[in-house]
Amino acid sequence: MLDLYGWSGARQREFAPHAAQNFAPARVVAHHRGLWRLITEAGEIAGRLSGRLALEAAPGEHPVVGDW
Repeated sequence: MLDLYGWSGARQREFAPHAAQNFAPARVVAHHRGLWRLITEAGEIAGRLSGRLALEAAPGEHPVVGDW
């Protein structure tokens, strides 16, 4: 499914260290009032910022539509 959103072999190779830590890739497809819609291999999920990113990141450092 992610290939429909731009996932490629090159991205898979770049992501390998994260996959080894049991992270899964996701593409940001929408953002509204602190809630992000993400596309994963399993389908669409919702996400929120947490931890250090939520507390310390400036708005310009938050994920935007199109980010992985």
